[in-house]
Amino acid sequence: MFKAFNLIDDMIKIKNDVLIKKPTPSSFETQIAWTPPCQHWVKRNTDGSALGAPGPAVADVMVAEFSAVRIRLKAALCLNFCKIIIETDSKYVHQVISERETRVSKAIKSLVHDIRDMLTMIDEYMILWNYREVNFVADAFAKWATNLAANQQWWANPIIHRDDVNANMFISLPSLCSAWWMRPPQFVVNSLNRDMQGVSTSRIVMK
Repeated sequence: MFKAFNLIDDMIKIKNDVLIKKPTPSSFETQIAWTPPCQHWVKRNTDGSALGAPGPAVADVMVAEFSAVRIRLKAALCLNFCKIIIETDSKYVHQVISERETRVSKAIKSLVHDIRDMLTMIDEYMILWNYREVNFVADAFAKWATNLAANQQWWANPIIHRDDVNANMFISLPSLCSAWWMRPPQFVVNSLNRDMQGVSTSRIVMK
């Protein structure tokens, strides 16, 4: 039987890492930073947010995480990207998509099936895991989308953001997708600049 603690094991480990303030005999300090993709590759950092969701917390978080990956892949296919890197800060998402973890709950089974089907349509891809400190931009977008989705009127009449976008270029994007072309939204500017400049963050991790 699938158990919730299997899903949140990586969350517990991440929280434990964050609680450590100084290196110990069983930990060490490292510098981490977002890294850009190689030439001809497109990197899709993903994150899901279930803030304020009414259901069980673990199930909601996992549905949000896998839905984020599926939407990124749909958009990548619509834009004809051939070489794609999917980077997530969830170890469980990484293990499931990489088929290293076979225990999948009913709540996310169809999402995982869709993701694996779409991956077969891509010429080359990589599934990467990294610390959440390098995923702040994706996290900001996830929280922004959650705030929109919390408004019932938005679901009835969603306003899809298209900033300086050629309508024909993005007409085939998945439903409810927003797009920024020339200018990023203000709520991610600081994190985006840090990523582009290669600014690193110190982190204490377990050995």
